[in-house]
Amino acid sequence: CGGFRFFPAFRHPMLSRVILLALPLMIGQSVVVLDEQFVRIFGSMAGDGAVSLLNYARRIMMVPVGVVAQAAGVASFPFLASLVAKGNMDGFRGTLNRTLRNSMIIAIPVTVWMLVMSCPVLGFIFEGGSFSSLHTAEAAPLLQLMLLAVPFWLLQQVTGRAFYAMQDTVTPAVVGTAATLLAVPCYLLLVPILGARGIALVTSFSIALYAVVLLFTAQRRWGSGAFDGVGKAAVLSLALSVPGCLATAGVLAFDNFLQVPVPMLLRQFTVIAAGGVCFCTFWLLCARLFLPEYFDIVVSPVAQRFSRRMKGKEKPCR
Repeated sequence: CGGFRFFPAFRHPMLSRVILLALPLMIGQSVVVLDEQFVRIFGSMAGDGAVSLLNYARRIMMVPVGVVAQAAGVASFPFLASLVAKGNMDGFRGTLNRTLRNSMIIAIPVTVWMLVMSCPVLGFIFEGGSFSSLHTAEAAPLLQLMLLAVPFWLLQQVTGRAFYAMQDTVTPAVVGTAATLLAVPCYLLLVPILGARGIALVTSFSIALYAVVLLFTAQRRWGSGAFDGVGKAAVLSLALSVPGCLATAGVLAFDNFLQVPVPMLLRQFTVIAAGGVCFCTFWLLCARLFLPEYFDIVVSPVAQRFSRRMKGKEKPCR
């Protein structure tokens, strides 16, 4: 008869290899894993409502982390692992470098825009019922502090998966656990002084520390070629974001001055849309004029996908 039969092979040589690779990830406790739990644990020390405000802020902060940082890490991992398996370390370093630089070019503008638009974004998503405009004003500074860590989330996500591609799960686990142990006394020290803002600040600091130490370790092992130009790309992308940031701030100022009597939800949506259009327009214009390479990195994937769709529509029916 046919059918599916399952026979466990506990003596298979690859089983012990898989267990040894997975064990550090199961035992090690990094700030990436415990970040949300720390917000709940130490948020209870920051006063009434602090845990809720921190959770609202963290949910918004995780949007660019998921869209840019985690997506870049997941997408790059198969290519990095394939290059390592082939012994092509030059290709590995080149792929890792392009992934970090290109992702940073996108992550910085997204972070800057969300820093400026923190109040309208929080209000549009959460206001209503028991969450009022007062809560939005209280959560916005927490969101801004957490957003400062988004580029470091990107560095950690991509570099961590590069270690995994090298079949090294020990280094990220050790570095992450060390950053976690260092973060705990920082929480205990700053929460009584700064309250919820202290938690947001330590959260960003611990992620940044984790990412920097991981990059330093990777650079010593694989050479600087994997990380050349990453900092420069971040600085240049930040410079390109300044005009758009000013234009977005102008949209907010104009909205506060105008005070149009429309429903708050519609008003917030309009401000977010107008601010987003202004920011993207100024960023793309500045990139086209001063850094065409950055313009192509952002526009080319969209243009290629649009071109493929148009070609698909032009195909005659059979």
